[in-house]
Amino acid sequence: MSNLDGKKNYEYCRSLVKNYDYDRYLISLFASKEKQPALWSLYAFNYEIAKTREIVTETQLGLIRLQWWREALDPVFSGGEPKSHQVLKPLAEAIFKYKLPKDPFETLIYAREFDLEDVAPDSLEGLVNYCEFTNSPLILLAMKICGIDENLGAAKHLGIAYGLTGQMRAILAYAREGRAMLPADLIYDHEIDMKKLFQGMEQDGLPKLIKTVSAEAERNLELALTEKLDQPLKAQAKLVKAYLKTIRKADYNPFSIKFERRPATLPLRLF
Repeated sequence: MSNLDGKKNYEYCRSLVKNYDYDRYLISLFASKEKQPALWSLYAFNYEIAKTREIVTETQLGLIRLQWWREALDPVFSGGEPKSHQVLKPLAEAIFKYKLPKDPFETLIYAREFDLEDVAPDSLEGLVNYCEFTNSPLILLAMKICGIDENLGAAKHLGIAYGLTGQMRAILAYAREGRAMLPADLIYDHEIDMKKLFQGMEQDGLPKLIKTVSAEAERNLELALTEKLDQPLKAQAKLVKAYLKTIRKADYNPFSIKFERRPATLPLRLF
């Protein structure tokens, strides 16, 4: 691949992440300029597998799409030539340059198979596990790219905090699609009527449920912050903290105009 093609691919990844995963794009800017293109390719890969559930009409089609990524990555880790793909090519370069391990990629792909089942977790613990599997491996890979010593505890707890916060902020967006990632036991405890949620109707129990999940996010964020976080993980932790503060200010009510709002000063808060 020529240098020009390589630059085009990295620019494609940068644009993809900026447009569809802006929070991680912001986070990437706190890494050194040398590391940013590799992070963009990593986050673009994550976007590609994460959107699977939204773009397929049948579970089997989603499984086929995820399997394509598994098989496309196999030659990369065995020293072969990757397929010509605007995300796969730069990702393969990042894998080779930074000696990225295969296991976290496998975990990320496997976790996305759960999305295709369209089944909400049974409990808060189940949601925590989902958030860990879909976020923490990505953080471990980012650590590797940025030359940060591997810290499984920090990656685990920051991934959970980031994932739980994102899930709460996306409640209404999911509801408009007729789906939800809310723990079944909390739905029962707080007497949430899912039909009303999907119809966009407010319910007294919903803020209570969100407060419970947010408390778990805050607990994991505090655990992550007991570790020394280097950039860009420090920026990611500050981003989670800012969003949790916004959720609190909205009194945990997803129908509040403040709830999903991205603070205008968010980039400044990450320094």
